Amino acid sequence: MKKEIYKIKISELQKIHDIACREWRDKIIDILRNHMVPFTDEVVINSILIEEMIEACSNTEQNQVVIDVFHEYIKDKTTDLITFYNLGQPGFYVDEDSSIRSVNGIHLYETDKNVCAEKHQAEFILAYCQLTQLLKYYKEEVVTKEDYNNLYVICPKNNNLSGFDTLIINSCFAANYFLKFKTREFAEKFLKNYKDLILTYFRGYEI
Repeated sequence: MKKEIYKIKISELQKIHDIACREWRDKIIDILRNHMVPFTDEVVINSILIEEMIEACSNTEQNQVVIDVFHEYIKDKTTDLITFYNLGQPGFYVDEDSSIRSVNGIHLYETDKNVCAEKHQAEFILAYCQLTQLLKYYKEEVVTKEDYNNLYVICPKNNNLSGFDTLIINSCFAANYFLKFKTREFAEKFLKNYKDLILTYFRGYEI
């Protein structure tokens, strides 16, 4: 069972104090005043306060110091983390404002299964969502059923998904791609207008 109270060295708490914001420096001074273990060089701190410190980290340096200092708490908490995620490694997700946000591995719980390991993968998801919305708007120009005689596909120059910076209009059947239009003219117009978004989508295939 995860412990609720942890002991750490005063020198370790000093490391956090040195890189903390002003608000947390004051809180750490209060911890030293009120939670020192008598006749020792240790302080006691509860898991709720540790979690608040973790959440308050706003940069890589702070994250790393807090992880190092509270490694025992992090170790106890790993039973709540998704098992395939490395502690302290960043991930990326799409927030409610359609922005790509980063998250530290120590904040991931069992329910967090929509976090991408790489930023370009999260950008790929966002690009795919936006492109599918555009296709609904232009539904009169979009091929919804395969028509070998009337199909123009936007795809990378090479069918093996390499050469992401070169997009072409392909008139042959390509089951792997969803940007399919009835006319070359409209496919070219769509590519011209949304090239950056389409490139972002195809780059999501890169490993």
